[in-house]
Amino acid sequence: MSAPAQPTPPLPAGGGLSLRNMELAALGDLPAEMWHEWLWGTDPEEAYHIDVLLNRNHLLGLLVCRYKHLNQAESSLGTSGFSQGNRMTIMDKPVHSMTWRELKDTMANVLLEWPAFLDRLKQNIRAKQNLRQVMHLVNLCAARFGALAYMAAGEDLMDDPSETQPATRGLPPGLVMLTPSAMRRMAGSLLIMYRHMHLLAVCQKVPAQHFAPGISKYHYEASMDEYHILCMHMSIPVAARLNYRHDFPGMYNHVSQVVYFHNSQYSRVKRQLLETFHDTEAMHVLPAVRELYPELPLKFEEDFFDPNKGGQGWYWLLIAGRVYLVTPEPRVLHSENVVDLLKVYLDTINPPAIPAAAPPPPPPPP
Repeated sequence: MSAPAQPTPPLPAGGGLSLRNMELAALGDLPAEMWHEWLWGTDPEEAYHIDVLLNRNHLLGLLVCRYKHLNQAESSLGTSGFSQGNRMTIMDKPVHSMTWRELKDTMANVLLEWPAFLDRLKQNIRAKQNLRQVMHLVNLCAARFGALAYMAAGEDLMDDPSETQPATRGLPPGLVMLTPSAMRRMAGSLLIMYRHMHLLAVCQKVPAQHFAPGISKYHYEASMDEYHILCMHMSIPVAARLNYRHDFPGMYNHVSQVVYFHNSQYSRVKRQLLETFHDTEAMHVLPAVRELYPELPLKFEEDFFDPNKGGQGWYWLLIAGRVYLVTPEPRVLHSENVVDLLKVYLDTINPPAIPAAAPPPPPPPP
């Protein structure tokens, strides 16, 4: 029979993180700025430190998850709240009692189903309630990770031998703990999910603009390569590219590597005809729009950017099939139609002329 789980000393960390970890353990409190620093203030793709095999973003994620574990209310320790048979959960077992493999599989399913969930949300009469349930499930997963990442336990709890290693900190023999690679993957996956949910919370809906951007056959043909690249980005699970970069450091060159790592049978998606661009999906239209206005860069979920920080110019965000336009103020704008977002940009940099006031009517004859 495996030994019961035992807590281990805090993971080593630099730059003041060790001190903050001790503060969490003593007080169960989290510095107010740490949440923002984890989500947007550090580079998720930064090469990890050779001493701990984690980068600063990973370490901050571990502290945030530890905080969530230490401050988890008893009332939240049930299941996710989803109805039976939903696609976002794979078991009815409470998250706080899951083994490592169960937690990992639950989170992997959330990442896989998230884009389809967002797509269904548009027609869902209980959209806000279901979105809150997903947020609650992710919070439960983060809290459980915050517990498992800081303990050594038997193989009944740490039940994936490929992601555990013997505990070597003076603990009884037979206990194992998570490997740095396992912690990197889970911390990165949670980071990207929280980024997605943050953008959902702060984005502003842009109404229909009824605007023709002037996309020609030339722009359509010239943007074909970028269209196929965007299709590949949208075909991989959430957080897949970030985790691939850390699993194979120094080997990433192109998103196609990640695509075929997850799906060796991937084939190109046929593009919609130019005549249908007024009401088709963003991945078909955005490449042509970028051919017209190349000054707007395109960022993805794992890039180093801060949508809460002004002065960064205009840029597109493509995240889980949703396109956002971030303004310099900043504001995060969203529309199902990329052209509507483009119209906001064009009206801002080239405000429409205000028509001159009509001359006053002539005086009446005497």
